[in-house]
Amino acid sequence: MFDRRMHIEIAAVPKPANGLGVLAALCGVAGAVVTGMLWLYQQRPASPLLGQYGYEIAYGGPLRQDLTILAALLGSVAIVAALLSSIGGRTRASAIVAVLLGAVALTFPLAAWFELIGAPLARTVFPAA
Repeated sequence: MFDRRMHIEIAAVPKPANGLGVLAALCGVAGAVVTGMLWLYQQRPASPLLGQYGYEIAYGGPLRQDLTILAALLGSVAIVAALLSSIGGRTRASAIVAVLLGAVALTFPLAAWFELIGAPLARTVFPAA
């Protein structure tokens, strides 16, 4: 027999959160932070933010390559997870945020791999004509 009280208790259980969307958003945030740090050292190589590791990031050491790969992986995971979380259902805010942050996270790795950037930007003083 159908117990009405049992039905009400089961219906009162909240739905689970969008776990894949939250994972995508967290990967997007982490990738954007790593990319932001790489862009900071591209623009200002003498920044004291990371101390002795800053020189290695600014001038193409192994840490810069590792952080570039990490940013690319986090950005890619964020975009793929956001797309997977929105398939077959409503697109939630976490998926939109994850796609945007994933795209931001991919800016430095793509620019580095297509050789659009190289050594840190240096201020050039042009001689007076």
